[in-house]
Amino acid sequence: MIRKILSPLIICLSINCFAQKPHPEILNSVADLETRTDLSEVTWAALYHANLSEFPVGLFKCKNLEHISISDGQILTVPEEIITALPKLNRIELEDCGLTEIPEVFYRLPGLKSLTLDGNKITIVTDRINAMTKLEHFSLANNQIQSIPATINLPKLRSLDLKKNQLKELPDAIYLSKSLDLIHLSNNPIAEISPKIGDLSKLEHLDLSFTQIKSLPATLKDCKKLKSIGIIETPLSSNSSERQKFESETGKKLISSYRL
Repeated sequence: MIRKILSPLIICLSINCFAQKPHPEILNSVADLETRTDLSEVTWAALYHANLSEFPVGLFKCKNLEHISISDGQILTVPEEIITALPKLNRIELEDCGLTEIPEVFYRLPGLKSLTLDGNKITIVTDRINAMTKLEHFSLANNQIQSIPATINLPKLRSLDLKKNQLKELPDAIYLSKSLDLIHLSNNPIAEISPKIGDLSKLEHLDLSFTQIKSLPATLKDCKKLKSIGIIETPLSSNSSERQKFESETGKKLISSYRL
């Protein structure tokens, strides 16, 4: 999650540690960004509490930019130019920016590895997401997602954060992402998890807190690296016999209450 600050706008520009200039550098306005001519070595740009109405095209001067973070605005579209202007871009965070859909141009960013679109108004994920073949981290927390495409295919996906949405189920295809080590599904009306989750041999963390989960598949015992299963404030958390049965069958400990 991008940290929130109270300043009207702060732009942080960071260059890699091998560059000659100090980092990060703080600018006071988007206008400052657009008038600068010495941004070619910038690798990370963060616009906090930005209140922007459009994508800041001044960032296109940062030819080596790898990571963009923007929070608090109304950025409904992203220019096509981002593809050619920022060839090294691999991580994008647009949080609380009023997005109603995943920007179409993102599907055509060849090196995108991490996409965070938390706190927007996105209602649907289409199978266009499969074009993001290098995606490793995908977060759509706190949106209005009702379903994930049955044909989803993200072979390199490692973390999936869908908490605070309107999901009732996950498609079995998600369990074909064999590199998944973290799944957050808390605060969704989801009621069951497919036994195919046992195919995720690298899974370490699964959070199902504040869902409608009543039971869990015994195949979770096959997730040998699984360290935590959160079920706080679920029907399962208040069913001691079902919890004990699962823990006995799988050897996995459930997190069913807050720890002080």
